[in-house]
Amino acid sequence: MLDIDDPHCRRRLDERGRGDPRGLQRLRTRPIRSRDTLAKGFVSPNLSARHSVRALLPFGLLPLVWFSHVFLSRLGDPLGQHFDLALWLLASCLKLAQLASLLWLLHRVHRALFAHRALAVWAFATWALTGMLALSLLALTRHWWAEQLATSSTKFFFAGTAPPLPPDILKLREAALRALSSGGVFACEAALFGLLAGIQATTAFYLGRRPKLSMFMACMSCEVALAGYVAWSPWFLSDYDFFHGDIVASPLLLDQVAVVASDPYTTLAIPVYLALGVSTWLIAQRAARY
Repeated sequence: MLDIDDPHCRRRLDERGRGDPRGLQRLRTRPIRSRDTLAKGFVSPNLSARHSVRALLPFGLLPLVWFSHVFLSRLGDPLGQHFDLALWLLASCLKLAQLASLLWLLHRVHRALFAHRALAVWAFATWALTGMLALSLLALTRHWWAEQLATSSTKFFFAGTAPPLPPDILKLREAALRALSSGGVFACEAALFGLLAGIQATTAFYLGRRPKLSMFMACMSCEVALAGYVAWSPWFLSDYDFFHGDIVASPLLLDQVAVVASDPYTTLAIPVYLALGVSTWLIAQRAARY
């Protein structure tokens, strides 16, 4: 059945109706049957109010549950280990639910961005700016969390007294601190976020006619780009332990590799996930009005 509230359908109807106005009128007045047709009228399948709230729930609940788990763990589990374990399991499930919700939103965004240049440009700008906002927040607070989030197997380089490390890792630490203070690390990761936003918007613009294929290709290309950046990065080293002189690129990749929630990588990745979810939701909302 034709859905006249779908922007691509309206565009096709307008093109067909130029030479056949009566036929166009018949098409526009055909009864519409849809699962989203409610008693009060037709609700666009792009992003109804009910679905929009559901789509954002995992992005809001994951930080709440995960940071509660981290806070209680640092206090020594005052509510008991079973409660802390339940929080970790719930956070891991919410992380998977967040991924499913993001894919659901991306499917609608890719369908809407197909052959729509203005909307694709707006989507690229929204993804890039919100990603850089999260990156800026992490960069400005790095001097605090780099020391707080370090574990026995995960080290974050920060200014201060150098810990006892092998000579080659000490050289890496000095190079990373110079790049952090000069803004080189931030510039590289900002360019990476811009590239990821460009991949999503460009793929949707050219291939969004088949949104599932478009979304799959864009997401896989983004993962390859992220992995390629981390492999190139001179500020990250995996040598039995993990040594991080970057901001969030390598923690973001390792958090996705882990699948389940893991400290400290999920802690650092949550701001990026939240920025990605909110920006994709905003793009879907704007696309629904076209």
